[in-house]
Amino acid sequence: MMYVFLNSSNLPEIVSQSVRDAFVDGEVYDGRLCRILTESIQDISSFMKNHYYSDTDKNFKLLPSKPSEYHTWEPLSESWTITVENINKSKEIIFSKIEQLRQEKEQSNILYDGKNLQVNSEAQKNITQKLAELRNRLELMELPVVESLFWKDADNIIHTWNNLNKTLAQNTQDYFAWLQGLQIAASTRGTILYTVAWQKKADITALINITDILSYDITSGW
Repeated sequence: MMYVFLNSSNLPEIVSQSVRDAFVDGEVYDGRLCRILTESIQDISSFMKNHYYSDTDKNFKLLPSKPSEYHTWEPLSESWTITVENINKSKEIIFSKIEQLRQEKEQSNILYDGKNLQVNSEAQKNITQKLAELRNRLELMELPVVESLFWKDADNIIHTWNNLNKTLAQNTQDYFAWLQGLQIAASTRGTILYTVAWQKKADITALINITDILSYDITSGW
């Protein structure tokens, strides 16, 4: 004889095969309601995943497919339901994914002046430091050596500012302006990414149907 022990949602948690009258049908054992199953079960694992006990029919029935991970089984209505709390939980998880995606894009390379350039946190720190150094040098007229006016892109190509038709001061000014433009381009992209992320979060906030929430494409429109 098979004894099935149900949780509070009438879903099987434990299936035990034992001698007759080992347990009493309808009694609670360790917080689980016992129901007797007279027929044999070939696949206990499959039975536990795909059945529920119907108080209406007084028998085990096939469990409908779960619409989403946020649904819970309601034994009274014998259907999958979703609470406002779980809908909000699903939104918070998607918000986190949007933020993660924004950060990944913010740390990715940028195409500037026809060059593939790194603008991740470390690169932006280097840009800021180099700009500060050049600003001080230009103000004090302590110009760097022309060999130091270079920048390596993400493809390991070294770009230099040593135009022989220009003075060292002019080359330094060009290098300084180029780095300023790179910093502005990275900052502008970061602002755009924030704007897109905020809009996506607003779109998700406005949705009330879990299907619409889970089918929302967070990868497009960046």
